Amino acid sequence: MRIPYEKQREIIRLLSTNKLSNREIARIVHVSHNTVKLLRTKFMKSGETWESLSSLTVQEFYQRLPKTTKKRLHEPRKHMPDWEYIKLELSRKNMTLELLWQEYREEFGFNGYSYSWFVKLFNQWCKVQKKSMKQFYNAGEFLFVDFCGQTIPIYDAKTNMEKFKAQIFVGVMCNSSYNVIHAVPDQKIKSWIECHIEAFKQLGGVPQYIMPDNLKAAVIKHTRSEIIIQKDFNEFAEHYNFIVYPARSREPQDKALAEKGVQIIQTQILARLRNQRFYSLTELNKELYVHNQKINEKHTKTFPMGRTQLFLQTDKVALSPLPELPFEICERKYDVRVNEFGLIEWNKHFYSVPHQYVHCLVDLKVTQQMIEITHQRQFIAQHLLNDQTGGHTISSEHMTETQRAYKELTLPYLIEWAEKTGPYTTEFVQKKISERRDFANGIRTVQRLKQWSNQSGYTSEDLESALQYAIKINALTFDRIKSIIQKKVYGNPRETPTTKLTLHHNIRGANYFNINKLGDK
Repeated sequence: MRIPYEKQREIIRLLSTNKLSNREIARIVHVSHNTVKLLRTKFMKSGETWESLSSLTVQEFYQRLPKTTKKRLHEPRKHMPDWEYIKLELSRKNMTLELLWQEYREEFGFNGYSYSWFVKLFNQWCKVQKKSMKQFYNAGEFLFVDFCGQTIPIYDAKTNMEKFKAQIFVGVMCNSSYNVIHAVPDQKIKSWIECHIEAFKQLGGVPQYIMPDNLKAAVIKHTRSEIIIQKDFNEFAEHYNFIVYPARSREPQDKALAEKGVQIIQTQILARLRNQRFYSLTELNKELYVHNQKINEKHTKTFPMGRTQLFLQTDKVALSPLPELPFEICERKYDVRVNEFGLIEWNKHFYSVPHQYVHCLVDLKVTQQMIEITHQRQFIAQHLLNDQTGGHTISSEHMTETQRAYKELTLPYLIEWAEKTGPYTTEFVQKKISERRDFANGIRTVQRLKQWSNQSGYTSEDLESALQYAIKINALTFDRIKSIIQKKVYGNPRETPTTKLTLHHNIRGANYFNINKLGDK
């Protein structure tokens, strides 16, 4: 019964007096006398009284009165189709409503509806199944983004063969339906970020929200309880200060403007370019921008002043300004485990990190020339990129004191130290390592000399002068060199005596020995 509960309750109260007829009660309550008759019948069958019903809740009131079912006088002449089955079959590829109607008529013959009624009833059923709600947005609030399903091939200029299929990115502003467009080689994260950078340039600002679908370049996980945004895209959002608000999974109506924008771009731009050949993305984008500008400036019934003019009056003034520095597009890798040697791997080359981060998870940011390593958003290391397969780029600052002390005593490091110190140190080291029979002692001599020179505080000039003197007199042991430096012998060379000997009869002189030799003969 469709009359309100309050009127039903009033009718029951008046019926309980047994003083008024059905028509009198109908005039008082302003309902049909047949309604009063139906309620009298239900009231009498229930065996209830007004006192027992007056204190009940609405739900309890309806439960106490018996339900009456009204029998249909005439059954429908035609057999009603199974609309759930029809909708399911329409989701199949190449299936049409006309084909399903033909199968329906083959089964029920003249007991089935005609095609026009079949379509009309199906559309009515669809409208009842799901209702839509119009969305309203503030100016500059949302940019709805998506990729077109249709692609455009890019050809090689030399071979005239197809290189790849360009992906067409489309963005639509919420208030003015202003379109932005950009072509990229793929839908990976670098291309995805490039599309948004170009979109913000075309808009001249940044909207408050970006609503993509759930492609992997934007969203890692999207459930009812959790949304995980791709880390690179999240950092990009922080840099440009906007919020990523992905549409619900399998709910394209959340970004209906993007779906409509994609349809417009595909039918009015990509269809026009179907017979053209493009040999670069730059050439393709230039053509796309020209056609897209025409669409934005076109005057229609929906947009009498055109999308461009409406955008300038509404969305444009509400956009946030672009950041001073653009976002640096680079390769990133997250949660890389540092091995037990304090190294991480990138493209089969190993780079060192400070020893305290061994076994920790770090993030890598790789540009064209550098690799930057961070731990929990804190910068910890940076190296020049090296493409040597299996090679190692290790900084002494990242080692422990023990490791650093040991490295400084290795042969390559000793040679490097000698070359930095000076030519005589280099010559001394070369002499020591060339002694193959006593190679171990030679290396040990160089190691001791280096350690002692660092600890004693002597300058490189002192060491160079001492080694120059040591090489001259061939005194190449550690103790002799140490003595030369300490006594500064190299600074006070011995003078050759110039005084003449006094002649004396006891001094025989050199002639004495010559005479004796002649006599012996």
